[in-house]
Amino acid sequence: LVAPVIDNSTHVRVTFPDGANWVDWFDHSVVYKGGSEQRVSVPLERYPVFLRQGSMVPLQVNNSMHAHGNVRSSDYLTLLITQPALEQAEEHVAIRSWYAHTQEAWYSVREEESGEVALHFAATAHPRKLLVLVRTTN
Repeated sequence: LVAPVIDNSTHVRVTFPDGANWVDWFDHSVVYKGGSEQRVSVPLERYPVFLRQGSMVPLQVNNSMHAHGNVRSSDYLTLLITQPALEQAEEHVAIRSWYAHTQEAWYSVREEESGEVALHFAATAHPRKLLVLVRTTN
C-alpha cells in the first residue's frame, strides 16, 4: 500500500484497508490497524509505504539500503515476511516463475504443545537460493 503525498506536507492521512493490519515499510515495529484512518508522519526522505501484516514479499536485495540484507544477499532471492501473527491463516504465494521453474512458499504460525509460538515454513525447489527474512517485534 502506497499513500501518495499530494501537497507540501510532512504528514499524510492514510485509510488502511480493513481485514488486516498494516506494517510501516521503513519501521517494522510500527503497525496500523486495518479499517482505521491515521495521520502518518512522512519525512522528506521517505515514501509512505505499508505492507499487509504477515505478507510475504519477494525482494532482490543488492545492498543494505533498507536493512533487508547487504551485497552478499544479491545471489539470493530474499523473501520478506512482515510481522507474522498467530491468529492469521496460512499464507501462500507463488514467489517466482522463470521459464519452466516456478517456486511457491507457504508459512503458518502456530502455538506448539509446549506453549511456544513457532513459524513453519516450506518452499518448493528452485535453482536459485532463497533467503527468508522474518521481521517481528517480539
